[in-house]
Amino acid sequence: MHIHTYPDQILKVKCEPITVINGDIQTIIGNMSKIMYENNGIGLAAPQIGIPMRIIIFDVGKKGLTTVINPIITLNKEEFISMESCLSIPRFEAKIRRKQLVYLEGVDRYEKPIKIEAEGLLSACIQHEVDHLQGVLILDKASRMKKETYIRKLRKHNKRNRI
Repeated sequence: MHIHTYPDQILKVKCEPITVINGDIQTIIGNMSKIMYENNGIGLAAPQIGIPMRIIIFDVGKKGLTTVINPIITLNKEEFISMESCLSIPRFEAKIRRKQLVYLEGVDRYEKPIKIEAEGLLSACIQHEVDHLQGVLILDKASRMKKETYIRKLRKHNKRNRI
């Protein structure tokens, strides 16, 4: 397994809910955490490793690794600007408008209900990963100019590196 990068179409897929948490799901979660840590990430969604399932993981250094299956978030009205990058969009950073406070619900890898109130970096991370489950990337939320500049540079880079 590896991190799929833009413009891979798996990153634009809307993921289906998980109905059964079995050994295959546990293996996916284990692989996700290994890949996230190896790449110095703070969050990862299953589609980023090519699996269109509603699984996110994150570790922003407060409580260690958290896994949420079938996550649902509710938001408050206050917003802030989050400087974000993404393992699936190498060499890209953008200011993204996010909700300051989110409430996250789902189940953990052992089917135990999970509820998290998050703000700041954790809030942005959760919103970023849940966006992946809807096929939404930070490129979609960045300014048009920033997105077009990145795509142009990516095309030039890919053209230069073709064999």
